[in-house]
Amino acid sequence: MGRVWAVAGILAAAAAFAGQQNETLFAIGTPDNRAAEFGLTGDGEGYQAYLRKFPNPVVYTIGKSTPKDWPYIHPAVKDKWAGGRAHTFTIRFASQADEPRPLFLILGLCGGSPSERSKVVVTVNGADLPPQVAPSGDPHVCFNPADHGRAETMLFEIPPGRIRKGDNTLAIRLDEQSWILYDYVALSTERKPLPLAPPDVPDLLTDFRKGHMAGVEEIVFAARALGDDSPRHAGAPTATAESSAASTWPRERSPSSSKMRGAASETPASTTMATRSSSPTARAMASTITSTPSGPTARGCGNSPMGHTTTWSRPGSPTAASSSSPPAPDAA
Repeated sequence: MGRVWAVAGILAAAAAFAGQQNETLFAIGTPDNRAAEFGLTGDGEGYQAYLRKFPNPVVYTIGKSTPKDWPYIHPAVKDKWAGGRAHTFTIRFASQADEPRPLFLILGLCGGSPSERSKVVVTVNGADLPPQVAPSGDPHVCFNPADHGRAETMLFEIPPGRIRKGDNTLAIRLDEQSWILYDYVALSTERKPLPLAPPDVPDLLTDFRKGHMAGVEEIVFAARALGDDSPRHAGAPTATAESSAASTWPRERSPSSSKMRGAASETPASTTMATRSSSPTARAMASTITSTPSGPTARGCGNSPMGHTTTWSRPGSPTAASSSSPPAPDAA
């Protein structure tokens, strides 16, 4: 009987240990490959507003602060729009006991400077961890934080015993080069990124059957031309001259300049559909609808991630057009 109880005790301890091994102690932001929930993402803000919105060092207290207290962009020494100096982001949190396990600070990134890769230094209760060089990032989320970026992860191992019972601090600074963009920051017992939330999938058929096409009962065929009108491309100024000169993202922009430079148009995708309906209203509209992306892809870094211009033709009448995209910001 004694052996049975001993085995049961070992199994219970192993189960408890296994449960401890899979734990996120805290997370700032949502792992979704975007930066929309962070600071500097409101109307009239952006990276140029960094010194105005965050004149003091960033300090985030777990349990009290909100993601808006954490800037979506972390500047470095070459970023003149942020004073051309290093900025330390500090996280304060409490631990109920000394931590005997190794922990991992996870920096989930959704973009950054394409070529000026910073040296990222993490400090735990005043002691530096080995620095790492930031990955080459996708810059377009800098201008559209609600867009999906390119997911990258930096993992910093915290040795056992570094996290103590009571109050603790983690600090992040960029000692060289230029900026990074945050998706989330987490402290975990696992050496791996947090799972990303699935992206929102638009219900294109429901949207299509609204408004003028409300009476459509059947789509006879749909033909789609080559191109890409995904949210990733819609918000990305990929074809500008600036994108080939990585050092201008956004280090050499003037802090007083609040306008974003528009993107040159990529080859858009278009969709042509033929429909059938018993509704007189729908029949009076057109049998052919052509939808081509507008908004950010064709006109610059706008707010709508998937702007489209829909053109419908009424039999025997000139073509009319309507646009669902708001006006894009003027080019700087």
